[in-house]
Amino acid sequence: MLKIDISIKNEGLSSCLSALKDLTDAYGDWSDDIRDLARAQARKYSQGGGFWESIARSVKSGYNADGGHVWSDHFAGRHKDLGGAIEARRKPWLTIPIHQISRARTYAALKADGYKMFRPGPKDAKRRVLGYRDATGHFVALFALCRRTRPQRAFPWWPKEEEALAIGREIVKEHIS
Repeated sequence: MLKIDISIKNEGLSSCLSALKDLTDAYGDWSDDIRDLARAQARKYSQGGGFWESIARSVKSGYNADGGHVWSDHFAGRHKDLGGAIEARRKPWLTIPIHQISRARTYAALKADGYKMFRPGPKDAKRRVLGYRDATGHFVALFALCRRTRPQRAFPWWPKEEEALAIGREIVKEHIS
């Protein structure tokens, strides 16, 4: 989970925030503005699909008199922000689609559609591929199997601490004046 905590303890703002009697509204505006920034930065990577939109919608904010919080609990939010390898979590293998039939479909969906999938090779030396036999009896590879991918590049969409502080300074200026 990605999270930003907002409070009077943040560097550079404690003296300004102490001038305000009720910090609840300032914390609310501050957390909402950071949330909106995170959503906008996620949406800028979208190429028309729903993936980045789902990351943007996952960003939430909350606040009270003690501070504010902005968070995202999207399953891929942290990975997209930081990059890195994708690893199998609950299964021994990742299934990487390598055939048009398997694009945007899971193993379970293909199995439900009647594909009898298997790994070719002798029992003790199975290949790292999953597929089925077509009507002519030829093996058609649908998925490559791997334990982890090569490192993926980062798409830095989560607001940095400096950005959050800059937003905080602007909010304090608005609330003091």
